[in-house]
Amino acid sequence: MAPSSGVTGREIVKRAIRNVDPDATIYHEDFRSYGILDGSFRHESVKHTAGEYARGDIHTNTIEGEFSVLRPWLQTFRGISKEYAYLYCAHYQLLRSNRSMERVDRALSMFCLASTVDAHQGSELELRDELALLSVAASN
Repeated sequence: MAPSSGVTGREIVKRAIRNVDPDATIYHEDFRSYGILDGSFRHESVKHTAGEYARGDIHTNTIEGEFSVLRPWLQTFRGISKEYAYLYCAHYQLLRSNRSMERVDRALSMFCLASTVDAHQGSELELRDELALLSVAASN
């Protein structure tokens, strides 16, 4: 999950290559730029503008439900900088991905992670790498 604006087809492909398992199917709303995925990734869409919200197993309810939890969580910060929005989303994603852990264990793992990972440079956190390191840090 990463905040985006002005998303282009090129950006969608770049993110898909970096973050999506090649065997996965991407479900999305009928946004033109997703057409660039044809031939590279399996993908299906629903057309909200035509009143279609689900077609069998094809829907975007999972991500919409996740955003319904993310929005109130972000409100606790009383405003965030667009420049650092990706860090807030990465923090949220880390918490949600490890919500089955006890709070103390999760906090200790995050502390270990923070002490083993250099400060992130760039505009988007590579969370997959940090999640892998989190499990290593938790086992140490």
